[in-house]
Amino acid sequence: MSTDPDRAPSSLPKRPNLRHLKNQAKDLLKAGGAASLARAQFQIARRYGFASWPRLKAHVESLEEVVQLKQAIDTNEIARVKTMMTRNPALHSAPLGCGKDGPLTWVAECRVPWEAPSPVRRAMADWMITHGSDVHQGGDGPLMRAALNASRIPMMELLVSHGADVNALWHGHFPIIFAPCESLDSVALKWLLDHGANPNCRDHGNEISGHPYPGTALDYLIAGYARSLERLSTCIDVLLGAGGETKYDAPAVLALLRGRLDELAKLIDAEAGLVNKRFSELDCGQTGGRLLLLRGGTLLHVAAEYGNIAAVALLVERRADVNARATVDEAGIGGQTAIFHAVTQFDDEGLPANAVTGCARCRSQCPREASRELRTAGRVRGVYALGLCAAVWRRCSKEDSCATQGARGQRVASISGVRRRSCSAGVSTCGIPRSRTRLHARVGTPALQFARQFNCASTSMSHNPAFPTG
Repeated sequence: MSTDPDRAPSSLPKRPNLRHLKNQAKDLLKAGGAASLARAQFQIARRYGFASWPRLKAHVESLEEVVQLKQAIDTNEIARVKTMMTRNPALHSAPLGCGKDGPLTWVAECRVPWEAPSPVRRAMADWMITHGSDVHQGGDGPLMRAALNASRIPMMELLVSHGADVNALWHGHFPIIFAPCESLDSVALKWLLDHGANPNCRDHGNEISGHPYPGTALDYLIAGYARSLERLSTCIDVLLGAGGETKYDAPAVLALLRGRLDELAKLIDAEAGLVNKRFSELDCGQTGGRLLLLRGGTLLHVAAEYGNIAAVALLVERRADVNARATVDEAGIGGQTAIFHAVTQFDDEGLPANAVTGCARCRSQCPREASRELRTAGRVRGVYALGLCAAVWRRCSKEDSCATQGARGQRVASISGVRRRSCSAGVSTCGIPRSRTRLHARVGTPALQFARQFNCASTSMSHNPAFPTG
């Protein structure tokens, strides 16, 4: 190990071990790098950025104690928790839980073991609060984490009884009400609203794809990445019933997201061109690491993104353009068809095959070899589920591909999450490869690589601080 005093300090391992550090000092002494063991220990301490060996030793011992405290919490050993925190009150602010907010945050989340807060766990939280733990640690971190799951409402009730604020901003910017919006938990969401949470508070520190996103709870809900049509529509209804506002207030879009297809059909019938209208305001629709948005997409894009199979069938019946492309921005990002949003849903398995298998006309015209490749583990990757087989998978000559698509076609293939294999003809005009290509086993991976390459997905979940959900 280098002992150069001008060298930048090294970081300690995630779980430093005092015995290992002592052995490093002994090795340094044996190698002649220090005149005495005390000098070797001092050099090791300086190597890790500490002023002395006693300070390094105290730091490592405190981390080991934090690990022991977490183990006691996870096993609901309330007597052991009380003993440790009474002996060392500094543990009340130990770096535990989401955001390292504190042990109370970890207790309130009930993640280990994964269960509703038991009487022992609630008693543990109550004891912590009355003996020094801050219920507002991290900006009401305990309440934010508890609010991710309705099964934790008893814990939420306990925290609020001790003064937790339902309108607090976690880490100074993330409203507590956004937590159940992120996990699509309508019961926890309604509980917060019933206890005074403001549905129109905003997160002025939030960003999506590197851009400020000071939206309301309803904006955050719609722009989230969790996918469940039933849970989403229920949460939308809860927020609208509480006076929630959203910038995604286009009647047709809201009707689709709420699953109100009768209302959607009336709107389409009343407005010519609505079925293929492009919605430039839809800066939402990202799922996980795939951050290509719905901006400039049609209602068919929205239906595919949010997994509304019935809406897809309605739109296709109303002659929606299955090859319509979303807007291409100034950086050249976009231009995807609805198929992109279909194949990248549900862990890249595509929309469920048992929901819709396409119309008879589509099934009869879909090339057999294409449909065979699309079938995987009881699911269909996009096209069949959308009922777009005839429109998307068609045999075209080479002249109808490279001559019209060129480099842009290759880009669309990447955007669509498809890896081309030995196909000189490129991709078809709808952004899906020719029947001689094969879908990659994990169709989302090339799409994410493309997004990162063009700096529209710097990190997969950086704008979603509350997940993993509970």
